[in-house]
Amino acid sequence: MKHSETDDTSVPAESEKIYIYICRFVYDVSMKTIVITFCTFFLLVFTSCSFAQKEESENPNVSLDQNDKAKCALRFEDFPATATPEESFTKTIDFSTNPDALWFKTKITEAIKNGVNFAGHYTFAQWGCGSGCLEAAIIDARDGRVSTFGILSENLGYPAYAPDGSEVFSFSFKKDSRLLLIHNLCFEGDYDNPLCNKTETLGYYELTGDGKIELKCSEPNTNVPEWAR
Repeated sequence: MKHSETDDTSVPAESEKIYIYICRFVYDVSMKTIVITFCTFFLLVFTSCSFAQKEESENPNVSLDQNDKAKCALRFEDFPATATPEESFTKTIDFSTNPDALWFKTKITEAIKNGVNFAGHYTFAQWGCGSGCLEAAIIDARDGRVSTFGILSENLGYPAYAPDGSEVFSFSFKKDSRLLLIHNLCFEGDYDNPLCNKTETLGYYELTGDGKIELKCSEPNTNVPEWAR
């Protein structure tokens, strides 16, 4: 009697098909995961860059030059100051308005004797405070009030540049303008200088009605060499 031969080739064939199907499924899932991950990463980077550019473009005091460096577009003539007749000025300083200024009484007294040099009726007095350091005070020549004291300029000695191309080593100001430029080091956590490059910054300040200064805009001093940053 002949025995019929059993066809066992169908078993490995079916197993092979299942194996191939599983491999393709795993491959498809892996590829989809990679693609989704890449797209998500790209979207996050693009969104972050777009948001940063939007913040800069919404600031009317900041523009971008060809090197995409943040630059303040403020000029002295943008902040005119009204001149006051000199016969109404005083040569006496009221130190009771800012007792800390007494530490530099001589320097401040000498400065006001030289007359008004800032914002129409103010005297900007400055003196040395160490290597690469200057300190200053603002005195209202109408009544001798020390409106602002302890303004600091400290830097590495490389000049910053004002919009008109002039060099700013410490302070820059004019008799007929309320704008004050301060060239200063940029310290970690210095929130008054949002565009700080952790080296130096040129700050643009406006003298307000009460004789205080208010930051309007600031920019990195790109003139500092790379090795010094």
